[in-house]
Amino acid sequence: MQRKYTDNTTDYTEPFWDNLCPVCRKRFWSVSLDCVCPECGSVELYVLNESKHLKHDSKELEKFHRKIMEEDYEDINGNEL
Repeated sequence: MQRKYTDNTTDYTEPFWDNLCPVCRKRFWSVSLDCVCPECGSVELYVLNESKHLKHDSKELEKFHRKIMEEDYEDINGNEL
């Protein structure tokens, strides 16, 4: 039996998604891709831990307005993510 969250992509056994909002720079965890930034409400988010979700390609992530973080990015405190 395969159990999925409401995004119909993320299985219950997968690790949390590590998201970063490029608008307000909020970094947060989510259980599925079907979420928005809790700070500003943006749906366009970066995924920071895609390497743990190897079965999801960028085309699939696009459905949820997600992009894989490919460049170095600093958080609001200047720490590299």
